[in-house]
Amino acid sequence: MNEEVEIVLSEISMVLSPSSSYAILLKEKQGKRQLAVIMDAHAAGLLKAASMKAPAPRPFTHNLMTAMIQEGGLSVDRALVYEIKSGIFYTRLSMYRQDGFAFELDVRISDALILAHLLGFPIFVLEEVLEREKLRYISSDGSSYTVSVNAVDLPSLRKALEQAVKQEDYERAAQLRDEILKRENGVDRTDTDGENE
Repeated sequence: MNEEVEIVLSEISMVLSPSSSYAILLKEKQGKRQLAVIMDAHAAGLLKAASMKAPAPRPFTHNLMTAMIQEGGLSVDRALVYEIKSGIFYTRLSMYRQDGFAFELDVRISDALILAHLLGFPIFVLEEVLEREKLRYISSDGSSYTVSVNAVDLPSLRKALEQAVKQEDYERAAQLRDEILKRENGVDRTDTDGENE
């Protein structure tokens, strides 16, 4: 069985250029390795509100989900990120009913993070996934780093390609084009040699 590592929310970044996305930094609880989850502004805002325990004027979907879990006699034991591929953080919630029946649900990483803040359960990642997808080449002040290309979704890659062409950075544009073509043609991409900033 693969070892699991607990991760916690470290930071919600500023907007990433050229898109309107945010980098959500997750750090291992007992170490220094980090992952970056790329989220849209809406999900990042909901996560920030949940992490600050900010009351909403009306319930958001996650508040409704939390109430349904609690009122329905369900408990969430934990979340596990078991794969990262093409910008998708494959995550499962481990839950159980009052009668002890345990089950798992597939969930988006943004939903798992928000619910973890609302319900107080831990989030884990498989050791091999963390090691493969961890941030690399972190600057001394932490303001810049390199993420694995697997952590970036296809629309963000396309925007980065447009930006590279505008900046006449043709070497980077060719790398991005190649990655986009691999994904569009269904080629599996889980190695770490295609990292980008």
